Amino acid sequence: MSLSLERRGGCARVGLRGFFSFGFLLLSVGTAFGQATPEAGSLLQTVPPPASRPETVPDIDDRFSRQRAIADVEGMRLEVKGFRIVGLTVATEADMSAALAPFVGPDKRFQDLLDAAAAVRRELAARGYFLADVIIPEQKLSGGIVELRVLEGRLGRVRLDVDPAVSISRALLESYISSLEEGELIRTGVVERALFQIHDLRGIVATSSFAPGTAAGTADLTIRVSPGKKLDANLDFDANGSVYTGIHRIGAGVDGNSLLGYGELINVRASNAIDGNLRFARASALVPVGPWGTKLGAAYSELKYRLGTPVFNPLKVNGAAAVVSLIAIHPVIRSRNTNLLVIGQHDKRKFYDIQLATGAETLKKSDVSSLGFSGDFRDRLGGGGINVFNIAYTLGELKFGTAGLDAADLAGRKTRGKFGKTNISLSRLQAVTERLALYASYSQQFTNKNLDPSEKFSLGGPNAVRAYPQGEGAGDRGYFASLEMRYRLPVDEELPGSLVLTGFYDFGRSILIQQPTAADLAANAERLRRIAGPGIGLNWEVPNDWYLRTTLAFRDTTKATADHLLRYPRFYFQISKFF
Repeated sequence: MSLSLERRGGCARVGLRGFFSFGFLLLSVGTAFGQATPEAGSLLQTVPPPASRPETVPDIDDRFSRQRAIADVEGMRLEVKGFRIVGLTVATEADMSAALAPFVGPDKRFQDLLDAAAAVRRELAARGYFLADVIIPEQKLSGGIVELRVLEGRLGRVRLDVDPAVSISRALLESYISSLEEGELIRTGVVERALFQIHDLRGIVATSSFAPGTAAGTADLTIRVSPGKKLDANLDFDANGSVYTGIHRIGAGVDGNSLLGYGELINVRASNAIDGNLRFARASALVPVGPWGTKLGAAYSELKYRLGTPVFNPLKVNGAAAVVSLIAIHPVIRSRNTNLLVIGQHDKRKFYDIQLATGAETLKKSDVSSLGFSGDFRDRLGGGGINVFNIAYTLGELKFGTAGLDAADLAGRKTRGKFGKTNISLSRLQAVTERLALYASYSQQFTNKNLDPSEKFSLGGPNAVRAYPQGEGAGDRGYFASLEMRYRLPVDEELPGSLVLTGFYDFGRSILIQQPTAADLAANAERLRRIAGPGIGLNWEVPNDWYLRTTLAFRDTTKATADHLLRYPRFYFQISKFF
């Protein structure tokens, strides 16, 4: 049963989100309108995430003729008092007793014996021996004991077949399969890790197949590597932006796949508001290092904006943000059904905001390091499910560009200096029927300090509480959760891909000010924000071709404060085209 009924926007598997900030001289303006003034740091959090293609898995063909000693015996009946398992070294007979229990007793047919062998085979596969075979050899029954013979599956020859047009060095490819040694038991995790590491290299297509080895109980593995696409591209359009910088945005991205011959990814992407003034660009590179699947990379991002609408036009507010990032990713577990990545990142960030009408300006810098774990696993609970999790700890230091800003911060909320925060996100996609699935997600941020706007946790937006605008309920601490039903509609064959109807309910809560000042208390400043709302959506996806996501959500709590339009209901829209 397929579970890929629809994917959820920016909650990727590795979610190290959060970037930039703004200044004190503008806060009074935002308060006058019952909202925080958008600034470089907070606006960077609203930049659309990169369009992502559906993740593929390497083609592993493990189908080959298994040995069969005897076929079914018509009309055979016997009393089975137990089983004797020959050739089993990776487990004990006692470990198999539960799997074999249903096949012990009187009046058993030969088909029951075949089913018993299949049960042991499934148990061994569940323990990671996916090529283990179990046969019923020719035998004479003695005392009702049936003999089963296990061929645990050992690795024969490992052959790497590399197309001459592949630019990646053969030495790198061979280093990834160095753990596959002839004569070793074939373990699912070991084999899949090696094959997935090759598959994760950019600019190639890798397939693999098993065939019977020359020795009994062995299998030869052949890995074929051929050239893949050198360039991938995408175009995006959405209606998910800020009313003050432009609701409608267009973007484009280009991936260079192993252009230098190292299996690296070089990415360039840009986004521009077509009915406002916000421009964003990012360039990055990620390069494989060593034989363990580790990747090291760097990125540079830049954002420029000007606030519009009658609210901010008189002040002529504009600004910029720039971020230099160093990135490290290491796969602890890499397989078809379970993945665990360790991700480290260090950012140097600069934020600049100015009111041209008054000359008031703010300059801030921050050094931010994060360490996180990201993963997913599949299970067979109910109709089967996919679980995704992310946890990251961030440690940073914020500095202001002038002594005056330092003094203002010291007299106010004291965001300057070192800070720390923890972010978690969890989700599960649960299959119910062939067409119906349920989805639940939860995200939360913890901290014990007042944070700069660039580090706050926002409740509203297309990937949070969808009845509210981006930036709604931005606080130092908070959480939001979503419950969603997804139904894959039957469509005419002329419409490619899958069309999914969704119904959802989102809710969230944030602590706007972790440590309120005396001025906050005197002004009775809002400290707690709760928002929620139901909605419906329609999503269409043609893998590696088109992706469309729409939602229409209705708030059932207080009105929005992050923009002045008070749109109700709130509509979000995103479409991507892949090339």
